[in-house]
Amino acid sequence: MLAARRPGDEGLELCEDSEAEEDEGKGRREEMAQPRISGFQFVTLAFWYTVGTSTLLLPANYGRQDTWLSILIAAAAALLALVVWFSLGGRFPGKTPFGYAKDIFGPVFGTLIGVVYLLYFTHLSSLVLRNVTEMYATSILTRTPPVVFVGTMALLSAWIVRAGLEPLARTGELLVPFLGIGMPVLIALAFATPGLTHFEFLLPVLERGMTPVLRQALCLLAFPFGELVVFLFIAPATAHPERAGRLLAVAVVAGAAALVFVFIRNLVTVGPNELVRLSFPSLTTIREIMLGQFLQRIEVLGILQWTAGSFVKLALTHYAAVLGAVEVFSLEDPRPVAVPLAFLISVLCIAGYNNLPEMVEFAARAFPIYAPVVQIVLPLVMLVASWLRGRTAKQGT
Repeated sequence: MLAARRPGDEGLELCEDSEAEEDEGKGRREEMAQPRISGFQFVTLAFWYTVGTSTLLLPANYGRQDTWLSILIAAAAALLALVVWFSLGGRFPGKTPFGYAKDIFGPVFGTLIGVVYLLYFTHLSSLVLRNVTEMYATSILTRTPPVVFVGTMALLSAWIVRAGLEPLARTGELLVPFLGIGMPVLIALAFATPGLTHFEFLLPVLERGMTPVLRQALCLLAFPFGELVVFLFIAPATAHPERAGRLLAVAVVAGAAALVFVFIRNLVTVGPNELVRLSFPSLTTIREIMLGQFLQRIEVLGILQWTAGSFVKLALTHYAAVLGAVEVFSLEDPRPVAVPLAFLISVLCIAGYNNLPEMVEFAARAFPIYAPVVQIVLPLVMLVASWLRGRTAKQGT
C-alpha cells in the first residue's frame, strides 16, 4: 500500500529539490577553479600562450635590429611583474582576482574591477582571433571569407572552454613535442639554407641609442609578456598554486629565448627594413627556406604551429572571460556563457578593425598604453591596498 502523504511533505520535497539544485549550481560554479592541471601542463600552456601569436607578429617597428635587446628587457620586466601578481595571489589562496577584488575593495568596486578584466579578456580574445584570421585571409586562403575562420576558431574555443580547463591543458601537453621539435627545426633550416642569412644585419648595435629599444620593450611587455596575467586567474586551478609563480617564470624565460632566436632568424633573413614592413615576417622567412630541390615550401609547419598556439591562447583568454562573467553576474553554471561570449568575441573581431594595417597600428600604438594598466598597474594597486588593509587590521587588534 502507498503511504499517505502528510501535510507539508510537498513543501519539504520542494525545499530539498531547491537545495539540491543550489548545491549543483555551486558545484558547477566552483568546477572551473578546482585543482585539475599539473605543473608541467601549466608551464606548457604558458609557453604556448607566450609564443603562440608573438612568433608570427613579433613587433620590431621601434627597435629594428636591436629588438632582441628589447625582448630581454621586456622579459626581465615581466619577471618583476610576476612578483607582484603572485604576491597578490598568495594573500588570497584559492581565489582568482575576480574574487579577491571584492575582498579588498568591497562588492561595488570589486565588481567594477571584475568588469574591467572581463572587458579586457573579451577584447584580447578578439585580437588573438583577428591575428590568426588575418594570417589565413591575407597570406594562405585568400579567397575564403574571413568569417569562416572566425566562426570556426570561435566555436572550437567555446567547445573546449565548456569542457573545462583540463582538456585544454592536455591539448597543450600533447602539442609540446610538435612545438619543441618544429620551432628549432625551422630556425635551423633557415640558417642552413645557402645564401639565405646575412648576419651583418645584426649590426650596428644600438645605432639609435637606448630610447627606441626601451620603447620597443614597452610594446613587448604589453604583448606578449604582460598578457601572461591571465595565469593569475588560472593559478588556483593548478595542483600546487603556491608553485605557480616559479612555473610561470620558467615559461617566461623559455618564451623569451624562443622569441630571441625567432627574431634573429627573421632579421638575418629579410633585413631590418623588410622586417618592419612585413605583416608576417616569420611566414615570409619560412617560405624562403630551400635545401636542394626536395626541401622547400615547408611553411605549412609554421602555419600549423601558429594555428595551434593561437587556439591555445584564444581558449585561455576566452576561459578567463567566462570566469569573469560568472563572477560579475553571479551565475551558477559557467558553461552556458561560453557560446554567447564566443559570439561577442567574433563580432568584435570582425567589426573592430577595417583591415590588417589598422589592427597593426592599434597593436603598436594604443595597446601598449592601456594594456599595462590592466596587466600590471591594477594588480599592483590591489596588492598595496590588501597590504594596507591587513596592516590596519593588525594595528586595530
